[in-house]
Amino acid sequence: MVLSPERRREIAKHAAEKRWGAHKKQLPILPLSVTRLLKTYEVDTLDWNNPNDRYAIVREIIRSGALDARRWLGGMLSVDGVRAILKDFQGAGLNEPERALVRRRYRLTVADIPRRPFLGFG
Repeated sequence: MVLSPERRREIAKHAAEKRWGAHKKQLPILPLSVTRLLKTYEVDTLDWNNPNDRYAIVREIIRSGALDARRWLGGMLSVDGVRAILKDFQGAGLNEPERALVRRRYRLTVADIPRRPFLGFG
């Protein structure tokens, strides 16, 4: 049986949508505590496979996440995974006290998370 070029194209397009659509992993169902942390984001548009989105989620949980938010993060990423993403983004969006806490908690250096001037109170 010979398929027309249009039919082959239609089948190939359908197969590509099935294959690549399955690889795009949207965020799983988030606990309420994580959703509250992401209130300045459109949670439905966040993509866990996008490094920028993943870092934003990790940063918000590290910055002010409750215990269940941290547990959720622990189920999504290993400690080494969290450490790697923090190093990749060099603590962007964190103030110096938060950076110091991250450096201490995740055993990172100033080379990994550079210091930032902080003009806040002690």
